[in-house]
Amino acid sequence: MRHLPKLVLCALLLVAAPALAVPPGIYIDDKAIDTNSPTFERDLKKHSKRSIAQDNGKWHFFYIVYLSKPAPADQLNLVFYDAKAKGPQEPVAYPINTKAGAKILGGEATCAPEDTIKPGPYLVKVTYLNNGKEQVLATAHLDFK
Repeated sequence: MRHLPKLVLCALLLVAAPALAVPPGIYIDDKAIDTNSPTFERDLKKHSKRSIAQDNGKWHFFYIVYLSKPAPADQLNLVFYDAKAKGPQEPVAYPINTKAGAKILGGEATCAPEDTIKPGPYLVKVTYLNNGKEQVLATAHLDFK
């Protein structure tokens, strides 16, 4: 996996409720997500986007990730796979700093063409490596317009 330092990622740990009311996944929006709102989880599902428009040559978005199991380490990866690519590909991966044991992550990201991200559909995953094998904790589909 190619790790590119140009992506701005600010991961934060959110307080997880004992039972997650939102299924595992990556929830993306072009506006900041108010995690203090009493309707946060309902709003998260309602406003989650599947495409982000380019602004000034870049794509900026906010995300909340509900992991399928607690984070096994203090660093995970936000990985982008070109959904149109045929055969093996070298994904674009960015580190996300978190706390081991976290179940919910949040942050924002800025991607640009110089990061090898180009317009089009992507499969986005939050992963970690276990003995060299990618383990997936959450996924989403995102189209960079």
